[in-house]
Amino acid sequence: MSDPRVQELVGELNDIVAADGAALRVTDSTPTALALELDLTESECPECVVPKQFIVEIVAARFAETGDPPPSITLFDPREEPGWEPSGH
Repeated sequence: MSDPRVQELVGELNDIVAADGAALRVTDSTPTALALELDLTESECPECVVPKQFIVEIVAARFAETGDPPPSITLFDPREEPGWEPSGH
């Protein structure tokens, strides 16, 4: 993750999701693709964290603000995995 724009953006998004105990991590970054992972291991209320689609939309919008085409964005969200259940909070 050497692109300063990616570092700045992930920092901004982490400020958003950290309130609910989540963290966003870059798993791969190239000029044309950005792969992120939502870490919910420390969250007491994973279902309270910003929805996946909203995070992806924020990333795309922030890249668009620079005038550069946004990269292909993928986000692994464990809440979408088979067998995932809300914590009941």
